[in-house]
Amino acid sequence: ERTKLLAEPSGAAGLAALLQGKIEIDQERPVVIVISGGNADLDQLARLVQGEAC
Repeated sequence: ERTKLLAEPSGAAGLAALLQGKIEIDQERPVVIVISGGNADLDQLARLVQGEAC
């Protein structure tokens, strides 16, 4: 939200895995995550956020 970027749900899978502790990281090394997006249907995304089936 702060960066005004929108990732596709599948494009944020790496970040989700990292945040959920599914990826083991070395605290001494940098972590790089590729977050992709740009093809998200904003109307469908709004319906998903509101809990509607698509």
